[in-house]
Amino acid sequence: MLVAELNAMTCDHLPITLNLYDFITRPLYMAGSHFLFGSTFPCAETFEDFRMVEMRISKLGTPLLASLPFFVPDGIRARERLCSHLCAYIQPWWDSNGRHGLLGISDLMLQSLQAMKESKISKADATALNILLAFGFHSNTWYTLFWLMVQLIYEDGLVEKIRAEIDLNNPQFVDPDDSSGEGLYPILNSVIEETLRWAGRSSPIRRAEKDTGLTQDGKFIPVRKGEYIIADVRALHFNPEIYPDAEIFKFDRYITSASEGTPPKPLAWGGGKHGVNFLEFSFNSSS
Repeated sequence: MLVAELNAMTCDHLPITLNLYDFITRPLYMAGSHFLFGSTFPCAETFEDFRMVEMRISKLGTPLLASLPFFVPDGIRARERLCSHLCAYIQPWWDSNGRHGLLGISDLMLQSLQAMKESKISKADATALNILLAFGFHSNTWYTLFWLMVQLIYEDGLVEKIRAEIDLNNPQFVDPDDSSGEGLYPILNSVIEETLRWAGRSSPIRRAEKDTGLTQDGKFIPVRKGEYIIADVRALHFNPEIYPDAEIFKFDRYITSASEGTPPKPLAWGGGKHGVNFLEFSFNSSS
């Protein structure tokens, strides 16, 4: 799906100028929506509306302002059309209590629908919640891939290095247990890791499962069971004590000798016990 979309944009094989954001978003939306919702989801009918909502929210900077697009006429209409498409898509499954499956739907979305159904959430509310989940998925993927492409264009000779690395390693010899191809493509994987570190903007939220605490500058900060913690991941990614020259994008940051040690993996998609399950998809789509 992703390759077909990219080929369709350059089907005449003639020189063409493309907006980088347009070049990234539509193919990734098509592939990502099929990954999330299944092969029969109406991707072509929903893309422009989804992008309208995403662009409105991305231009605003605070949670209060981020709600305004839904009160702007075109934002309202785009969101309503998205809800209508998704509601119609899940209706056969919802009305049959799961007896009529959604072809190719991801485990994540299926489990989400099942949990909402069991919690007696209305179909309309379930639709809105799943659009929110899809928004987080697509927006973060688009943003990361945009900056990955920018670095590939900016870094002189980097594309050639990656192509040579891929050509050197025949895909038929890829270790089936190494889904990222990390052992075969150290430059490519380092570039992806560095992009996630350098451009990551997520702030994971975790709920404390028990009474605990944090120590900051010698001061103990209690965290009670049930309280929520928001992690400032970007501050961690730009901590010079962890990542030397943290402000600089270094495509080879994660290619180090045994004596130097490898920097910590970026936490752009969260981490730990409740890390986001999209990491493998993110790596595969980036690659």
